Amino acid sequence: MKHSESTCEQIQQSERASDIKKDFICANDQLHEAFVNSPLVVIVYVIAVLFVAFLVFRSSNHDRKDED
Repeated sequence: MKHSESTCEQIQQSERASDIKKDFICANDQLHEAFVNSPLVVIVYVIAVLFVAFLVFRSSNHDRKDED
């Protein structure tokens, strides 16, 4: 099975792409790989979702107290 090239490898072979574009795409690929291979990202995502849910709960709970 042939290994498919990453976007960075493909853009590096392009003669029409600028150096800034090549650097940006390669940095994006490296960041994506770091996120995919790290379990810390999942933990941060779960904490962020719980934090947003807590904020929504607190704001909706605050409105009910004003009506009483």
